[in-house]
Amino acid sequence: MTEASTIFTGMRGRRITVVGDVMLDRFVSGSVSRISPEAPVPVLRRGQEINMPGGAANVARNLAHLGVETILIGVTGKDDHASMLDAALQHEPAIRFQAIVDNRRATIVKTRFSASGQQILRVDDEDTSPLSPQLEKKIIAATRKALRKSDLLVISDYNKGVISATTAREMIALARDAGVPVLADPKKMDASIYAGVTIITPNLGEAQQLFSTSATDIDTITPLAEDACKKHGIDSILVTLGAEGMLLAGRDLFPCHIRSHA
Repeated sequence: MTEASTIFTGMRGRRITVVGDVMLDRFVSGSVSRISPEAPVPVLRRGQEINMPGGAANVARNLAHLGVETILIGVTGKDDHASMLDAALQHEPAIRFQAIVDNRRATIVKTRFSASGQQILRVDDEDTSPLSPQLEKKIIAATRKALRKSDLLVISDYNKGVISATTAREMIALARDAGVPVLADPKKMDASIYAGVTIITPNLGEAQQLFSTSATDIDTITPLAEDACKKHGIDSILVTLGAEGMLLAGRDLFPCHIRSHA
């Protein structure tokens, strides 16, 4: 959460709405003492199992730990995993979860199996098909209501089907009409979708796709980020660069390379 700590400095005590792909992260640990006779794979003796909020729900959790009151809007199925996610979020009193239930959709689950502190397998159960128009309308309606009492809208898109281009554009328009700034973590590779956003936060790989470049150096990426802001009406872009820190550029900003600290 180093990047988020920087972005959300000064937001303690405020209210943020997070909309996006909620998931359940399951962590199953155990021990391995033999190889299966059926195939050359380890046999895990199951031990502890922990359920945690994942995806957009993890974003909301991290914000809550920064002292931010959060309204979380996402889609789940009507299944045991949805109940597990809801139970995990019950431990976060600063989060108000507004689940849009899709009876035909399974709740997204990522299960990680580990032994001796080493992950040996991850299993993803997910339905990434687009939402029905009816469910999209419910997402928009819930967002419209939440924005009345919000200081920031965060669009947390993991490309799992909840945030379509249409939904993103409608939410951005609602936020602008309400005078609420918008932060988007972009997974759509069409930068025009984010027109009107206050800031987008791609990582380097996402930025390369947005800017149609394979460049990794700051000197090349900076003018591309500035051009994207001007062309698409985006106020600013914060590119996270891992060990190299972050690059902040925008329409009315002097570009800034924020170096990471060891």
